[in-house]
Amino acid sequence: MTTQEALTQVSALMVQLIERVKDRKTAGLVQQIQSLNQAIQSGYFAAEQKALDRQQQLFDANRKIADMEDKQTKAIAALNEEHRKAIAERDAEIMRFKNPPGSDMCFVLNSNV
Repeated sequence: MTTQEALTQVSALMVQLIERVKDRKTAGLVQQIQSLNQAIQSGYFAAEQKALDRQQQLFDANRKIADMEDKQTKAIAALNEEHRKAIAERDAEIMRFKNPPGSDMCFVLNSNV
């Protein structure tokens, strides 16, 4: 039996008890029990609401973490692409340094000199 089911049954029993009350003394005791039962119900519902609020906070935190992880993944991918381009540019510069323009041309000597 769940707490909610128990509270519902206690409330139903209270209604039956109130209908059977014969004297003032018993009615006073029933009213005290009814007040305590209402306090228990209020506390239970407050605890349930707090649990729901915490669950929502946890959901929000998990969503923020997922968003941050997604942004981090995209940032890393962008950095990797920038590094790939920079390496390609440096490789091209190295190749130009090793093979300067015109280095592949053949020089023909003038035999009439």
